[in-house]
Amino acid sequence: MASGIEGIERLQARFARMTPKVRAAAKKAVRKNAALLVREMKAIAPVSMDGDHPGRLRDSIHAEEGRLGDVSAVVIADAKDEKGRPYAPPVELGHAAEDGSQVPAEPFFYTTVRRRRKRIKRSIAGAISKAIKGEAGGGD
Repeated sequence: MASGIEGIERLQARFARMTPKVRAAAKKAVRKNAALLVREMKAIAPVSMDGDHPGRLRDSIHAEEGRLGDVSAVVIADAKDEKGRPYAPPVELGHAAEDGSQVPAEPFFYTTVRRRRKRIKRSIAGAISKAIKGEAGGGD
């Protein structure tokens, strides 16, 4: 299992069997929910008051296509500090400052993911079900 996702082969096989209409509905639902996550994360992401780039972390939050192609998305916060190191994890989890003091965590990423997880799953599953029923003649 080189990819790190449990059951990915089975999931990819299921996606391959989707009709184009169902796949388009899944893609639309995934993109919509990824955009909602990005918007919510940007709304609560901390903004530094010191430095040259106060909105660097907030502005780095975006969605990209995931490992499963067009029916998946990944939300990323990829801001880097002056030395090129990732900036989001220390902010999300807290860290020790250069003077040895503890900088408290300011969670914005995983709190949003955890809060929205069930709603996102229902939204995507509902969109797929609706598309399947529409193809089978069971309604819109």
